[in-house]
Amino acid sequence: MNREMSLIRYRVGDPYPGPLAGEGLQMTIEPAERSLNAMLVAGLARPSVNEVEALTRAPIRLGLLVRSPIIYVVMAGAGIDLDAAVAHAGDATRGPLVAAARAVYAWDEEHRGLLTVTTVDTASGMVRGLRAVSLSRQWWATLATGLEACPVATTAERERVNAETYRRYPTPAAMLADCSIIEMGGAL
Repeated sequence: MNREMSLIRYRVGDPYPGPLAGEGLQMTIEPAERSLNAMLVAGLARPSVNEVEALTRAPIRLGLLVRSPIIYVVMAGAGIDLDAAVAHAGDATRGPLVAAARAVYAWDEEHRGLLTVTTVDTASGMVRGLRAVSLSRQWWATLATGLEACPVATTAERERVNAETYRRYPTPAAMLADCSIIEMGGAL
């Protein structure tokens, strides 16, 4: 398989090289050769030293809550609780994403996959922190199952489910209680 790949360099103190959805957590996820490339971007306006420290060094829990057609990735730890809604962008991207996600089923039980967490100051657009955490095969398999189960939906359907979800779970901590898997992000 011949895939064109471009590498983006992320460095603390540099401008964030992509679009930001504003304050809160967003997830970028794309197919890779034998898995997924996934990154959580925590956007905070003028984050304090303590907030940056919490996102880059403190223990964090990462949970997955599937509310089809959306998967919520919940991150909690050291006084910072955030969530990101993930949904398929369209049929053209759903197929390759699901195929790459399925690769997790061939991993050894001890295999762990990497998730990058980037902290960005939304006021300046600057990267304030970078972190990589390892997550179990089971966590990635739960994500893969969710991606397979979630269809491509209209904007109206996603907005309806999102509104219902946030009425039911007004905080990320409330979401965490119903996640199908919650795991401590492991050190490298």
